[in-house]
Amino acid sequence: NFTNLNELKMYIQAQINSTLENEVVDEVTNKAIEEARKNVYGAYYYSQTYEPVIYDRRYEDGGLIDPENFKGSMPQPGVIEIRNITPPHPRYDLGNVFNLSELIEYGDGGPGGYYNFPKGEGTYGDFHPPRPFMNPTKEKLSKGDTLKNIIKEGLKRRGLTVK
Repeated sequence: NFTNLNELKMYIQAQINSTLENEVVDEVTNKAIEEARKNVYGAYYYSQTYEPVIYDRRYEDGGLIDPENFKGSMPQPGVIEIRNITPPHPRYDLGNVFNLSELIEYGDGGPGGYYNFPKGEGTYGDFHPPRPFMNPTKEKLSKGDTLKNIIKEGLKRRGLTVK
């Protein structure tokens, strides 16, 4: 029971925030993992070994598609930001790279830093250009009703009637 309109408004905003922080962050993470599998890891499927020979991939074990490396935050009510915070593999010195996902998203020399091995050395292709996966996720989810439907379902699970 609410004693005034402001209490009702605060309650509804809290339910929206909860849905964004949970269901929406989870769905965006799942979609970003799909994009990383395709755009980042899938780039090697044209090689003979399907794996880079210069470094080891961590995949779901601390790597780019580890759900633990996706962090959602709410800079203001009703707005979420989701980042992939994968650090470089501790075994490899990437110098000025602190966030592996930015290096991969923007490519060698972009705002994410530089690769520290020669272009193409020991690989079956040149993987220094950008291989975006976060921006394509954002673009795909901004089209259509996917996010709207996730929010509606999340609010319904919280007891709100949503049309």
